[in-house]
Amino acid sequence: MFTRRQNHNRNGKDFGYPWPARNSYPDSNHRKSFSLIPDSQNKVLKHGTALGRSVELSRFIGYEGLIVELDRMFEFDGRLVSGTSGWVVTFADGYGNKMLLGDRLWSQFKAVVRKMTIESAATVS
Repeated sequence: MFTRRQNHNRNGKDFGYPWPARNSYPDSNHRKSFSLIPDSQNKVLKHGTALGRSVELSRFIGYEGLIVELDRMFEFDGRLVSGTSGWVVTFADGYGNKMLLGDRLWSQFKAVVRKMTIESAATVS
């Protein structure tokens, strides 16, 4: 014999159906957090600048193209590419670990990067 599971809201009222309520998940955007397609849009912030930018990693095949694009976006006039700007690019993974751009293989970097920051070379140790 089938017994119906009781689903109650906060007031104790029975919803009358055997599955969880549609918005019963703690995060209303739960479907977005479990996407099978990785999001390759990443935020890039320059230390001391209020406005960040976004970069689409799937457009690049390696670090070289990414550095050139960041140089253009933040108007370094080629100095970020040449290494003479006094700035370095770091990134944070999903665990909050901070690393220098280029510390991982490109494929690994694309899989773990969550945010990139352009910081003064003097502050990075």
